[in-house]
Amino acid sequence: CRIAPEYCDDIKLFVIRYPYFNASMAPNGSMHVWTGLLLRSHNEAQLATVLGHELAHYLNQHSLRKWETTKATSEFLTFFSIATGGFGMGIIGLAATLGGAGSVQAYSRDLEREADEFGLDLIHTAGFDTREAAKLWAQVKTEKDAVDDDESSLFWASHPPTEERISNLKKLSAAKKSMPRVVDGKKGLTFEKLRMRYWHDWAEELVSSGRMSEALIVFDQLKGNGFDPHEISYFKGEVYRRRGNDGDLTASLENYMDAAKANPAPLKTYKKMGLVYQRQGKKAEAIEHYEKYLKQYPDATDTAIVRTYIRQLRK
Repeated sequence: CRIAPEYCDDIKLFVIRYPYFNASMAPNGSMHVWTGLLLRSHNEAQLATVLGHELAHYLNQHSLRKWETTKATSEFLTFFSIATGGFGMGIIGLAATLGGAGSVQAYSRDLEREADEFGLDLIHTAGFDTREAAKLWAQVKTEKDAVDDDESSLFWASHPPTEERISNLKKLSAAKKSMPRVVDGKKGLTFEKLRMRYWHDWAEELVSSGRMSEALIVFDQLKGNGFDPHEISYFKGEVYRRRGNDGDLTASLENYMDAAKANPAPLKTYKKMGLVYQRQGKKAEAIEHYEKYLKQYPDATDTAIVRTYIRQLRK
């Protein structure tokens, strides 16, 4: 609504709990934003970059222009399912379809360039720092470059964060420095405050996705952006513990130990350290950290399970 206030009532926005970087805009005004995008947006200006890009597709009728060029091809049926809102599909099926063929990644390079430029105009007028646009794409390019295969996100299939896009956004942003900008008073509940409220859930979803190389990049990029570094270490410890490659258990302990430097230790640090020590056959260390966990969180819902671990280790 801040980016395109005159169209605010026309847009139906849905947040999809899915740990990848993606957003899409259907021709009926339905916008889908995945929680993985929210986690990766380091500030409101970066989120505005993607929303402005999607609104540019919508306002310039790119969906209809795309339809005109694909209606005679096999792609038409996929596109039609999006245009009709995906009736009859589950929400995850709809999210996947939007991710695979939606407006965020199915346009020609010319339309993408147009959306980048138009979207940058929108966020500049709304008072956002346009320099964050190139920074966002540089972040996601770093993540993409670290991926081991091509299945990390449907988004990457035909919408890569190219050097050309990053360079072009830098040039467009530099040209706007002399233009007047609206000052954001940061009153009320900002995006940053909302992200801090929910990011633990989003981070856990990312770890649970099994995309460990991407997760490590994302968590490293979150450092220095208002996040507690000890909590970042906790989630990196989770990545290494669950991945279980050679040396990962050692790396997980190192990160959990850093997390434990906070007072109190974040989340379930001591319990996870106990699990690692137990896998390593170090019973005394495992019991010690399980007991620390119970002392820190005596009312935790999993206390009965942890006490069972301790009893088994003492046999």
